[in-house]
Amino acid sequence: MWAYAHDAGRLAVAVTLLVAGASKLISPRPLATGLGQVFGWARPVGTVAAMTVAAVELVAAFLLAGAWAVTAGLALTGLVGAGIVGFATAAMRRGATAPCGCFGESSGRPIGVHSLLAGAGLLAGAIGLLVLTGTGTAAAELMLPLTAVIAMVAVMVRDRARLVAPFRRHFGEPANRTTELGEPAAGEPVLTGPEVS
Repeated sequence: MWAYAHDAGRLAVAVTLLVAGASKLISPRPLATGLGQVFGWARPVGTVAAMTVAAVELVAAFLLAGAWAVTAGLALTGLVGAGIVGFATAAMRRGATAPCGCFGESSGRPIGVHSLLAGAGLLAGAIGLLVLTGTGTAAAELMLPLTAVIAMVAVMVRDRARLVAPFRRHFGEPANRTTELGEPAAGEPVLTGPEVS
């Protein structure tokens, strides 16, 4: 049973780190802005720091998912978790309002207790998996593609509104938008019935 728990924990941490690292690699700006506001770093320094964090998260994810060096991957995971806890604590003390950019979050929610708890959860997960180290059974041939697929599905579910938006006008039923008086909004076509082609 512990072997399955170890594999499931490893998978969860690897997916989390893969999504977080890839998001920061693509868009380091939210974290760079947060680091600038909390620590007073210039944008280029914050961007380099955000890219470095992204690289560490991605390396940890691949070490965990690939089972090449699970202990090193968990050590890096603990380092990321501790860094998030320290960053969130400093941000809350200084009253920072910049978005965290943690874990691929794109909502613009400012750094706060949720960031602190997420970092603490990541740190606790790394410590827990270190205690259970060596009990996992899943091979890299299974874990690596499974991690990639779950991460992709997680991102698609999280960003489904943005992903579907371009297709709504082609496949969705257009709804008449109206003003407060119930009249069609300016520029909106009036739908009177099924269209005949």
